[in-house]
Amino acid sequence: MDFQPSETILTSPLLSKTTLPPEVLIDKIYGALIGHAMGDAIGLSTEFLNSKQASFHYGAGPISYDNFLKDPHRKRWRERDFTDDTDQMILIMENLIQNHGEVNTTDLAASLVRWSMEGFRELGDAGGMGIGATVRDVLKHPNYLSQPLQTARSMWLTKGRNLAANGAVMRSSLLGIAHFYDLPKLEQQTIQVCGVTHADLRCKASCVALTVAIGLILQGKEDVEEIIDIAFKEADKCISVENYKNLLTEEHKIELNEIQQIVQAQKQELKKHLYSDILDLQLDEGTSIGYTFKCVGSGFWALRRQNFKEAITHISLQAGDADTNGAVAGAILGCKLGFSRLPPEWMPFLHHHWFQHKIIRFMDTIFKK
Repeated sequence: MDFQPSETILTSPLLSKTTLPPEVLIDKIYGALIGHAMGDAIGLSTEFLNSKQASFHYGAGPISYDNFLKDPHRKRWRERDFTDDTDQMILIMENLIQNHGEVNTTDLAASLVRWSMEGFRELGDAGGMGIGATVRDVLKHPNYLSQPLQTARSMWLTKGRNLAANGAVMRSSLLGIAHFYDLPKLEQQTIQVCGVTHADLRCKASCVALTVAIGLILQGKEDVEEIIDIAFKEADKCISVENYKNLLTEEHKIELNEIQQIVQAQKQELKKHLYSDILDLQLDEGTSIGYTFKCVGSGFWALRRQNFKEAITHISLQAGDADTNGAVAGAILGCKLGFSRLPPEWMPFLHHHWFQHKIIRFMDTIFKK
């Protein structure tokens, strides 16, 4: 792939918002986006297995596109394809391009519904595949197209206020790029996009942690522990008594002391997961493989690593929701290392030229500001 900066990028005033040279900034942006797709595509190799099954089929690695387990689940995708984790990220990318770097939640909701039924027609898809239960249920609601944010909130309330799946964080990485130079704007946009399908504060906190970390890397910060500390601090703000109360309706009101207990527990969980070792996350634990904190925790574990292939292989061998964990980890570590340090043998995933064209348009859109 040829990632030479365009004239739009080279003359953009946004270059003054980072300490990185233009070529390094571009390398890290492409590293985040390609790393996202790469981690997704490789993670599919062990999705929905447990770690013992993953070790049986792949040993200690390496995992390659050629040695994928050919079972009914993996056969749903063409060889070297990425999954819904990257598909939905591309939908957000298209939304930002169409709206000059801003998000239109109504348009995004419509594109999610259309994609769920058709996939990307130009790629020969028969429909969106791999859609999680939360996203699927929200998209099917009769009021969704006209009121996406309200519908996601209503679904969360009627399901017992415990829909904290990873279907929002999995697609959020590029939101750390679009406004990397303005953290308040970045966080606002991240929360807005999360809320299109996921109302839970844990989902919003997960998305903010990821996008803030990416934004800080693109600003030029290099101290990983400082990046993690700042990302945690910003994500922690999402989980508050006031924010929780704002999600409730008269019909679903609960006592203040219960809200305080919930919020305190969620704050502690967020911190635990962002600072955890990969084994402590128990990514293949059967009842919680799709928990948003596990996913973002795997991403922050990856941020502390130095080798992309080793990190994504290790995450994949933990199994569970491995494509989603791989997408988030691939984005954040790919941003840190840059595209130039991604493994070339994992590069030729299906549709990479199509994806590259979209990335170029996205880059020109955000650097025109």
